[in-house]
Amino acid sequence: MNLNDLTLGQIKELQAIFSNTASISSEKPCPFEVGEKYLIRTVTFTLTGQVKSKVGDFLVLEQA
Repeated sequence: MNLNDLTLGQIKELQAIFSNTASISSEKPCPFEVGEKYLIRTVTFTLTGQVKSKVGDFLVLEQA
């Protein structure tokens, strides 16, 4: 398949497929809610605090 030979319809179809996949994979479910207080236990630490924000795969805690 030569990419230069694609029709406009085929390009739009590919765009729809890849844009739907990207939006689904970027929205990971997260059990933590901003404003709630949690006790978080890791291998080496135990933290308590209130979730201020979620940045990517990280939680920002305040009053920790």
